[in-house]
Amino acid sequence: RVGGVPVWTGENGVALPPDALPRDFAQVVRGFVADPARYTALSASAREVYETRLNWEAWGESVSGLLRREVARQRFGQASLPLRRSAMLRRIEARF
Repeated sequence: RVGGVPVWTGENGVALPPDALPRDFAQVVRGFVADPARYTALSASAREVYETRLNWEAWGESVSGLLRREVARQRFGQASLPLRRSAMLRRIEARF
């Protein structure tokens, strides 16, 4: 891992290993050329991932929600209660 936008194979792209060769990349491209429906499905999925997880607005909303809930827990003396995480946040945490 070197940073940047995370790639989850089948969700928002195809992650090749660091030692992948140009022919490995070409094989992925040929696979999409041979199966345009697969490419279209991946494109739609990648857009969904961007809209829900990989943009500043989604990230800000997620962090804002966590902070608001934590402040409310602290303010009302319920710090021992478990913090409920949204399904989106659980997915984010599972990825990183």
